[in-house]
Amino acid sequence: MDNAEDKSHSPLRELHESLKFIVERYLGEVAHDVLTDIIEYELVNVAHRRALQKDNRLKTQSHIGFVTGLSPERIRKVLNQSARDICNPILSVEQRIIHTWCTHEDYIDECNGRPKKLLISGPGQTFQGLINRIARGVTTKTVIQSFTQKSLISINQRYWVSLHVNNAVELFDLPISPQIVR
Repeated sequence: MDNAEDKSHSPLRELHESLKFIVERYLGEVAHDVLTDIIEYELVNVAHRRALQKDNRLKTQSHIGFVTGLSPERIRKVLNQSARDICNPILSVEQRIIHTWCTHEDYIDECNGRPKKLLISGPGQTFQGLINRIARGVTTKTVIQSFTQKSLISINQRYWVSLHVNNAVELFDLPISPQIVR
């Protein structure tokens, strides 16, 4: 067997191909931090299960740290989580923006309890500020194009952005209070 053949069957190549498949499938649906949390959760839990199978109970945390490269603090945190804790229903940046707009007090109209109309940019609470709160480096133009294409927002001639809450809830099945969805 020559070196070229060895490299094509390496564990890193298999990992890369597997992750490439996952990224292609879930791009735009699952944010980076959620994906890394899932990977960390699985690393710790598989290592923990294997350590227990070897009846290595006294050195389980040390073994998990050794095979995963994670700190004892991270290992303890992951072991105390359930799969439900990391599989937050609000997975994408798009969903997080909408969820924050519908639930955070800064973006809720005190009079009617519904999401405020937001000025695209300027002083006070703005659409640009909402985006920056959730996803630094994502431009307002990118979000406006995506949200407009999906009929999630409308913009009036004075640059105020309105959220179409019912469309957002229907599209993403977000956990939003019924009083907001009318």
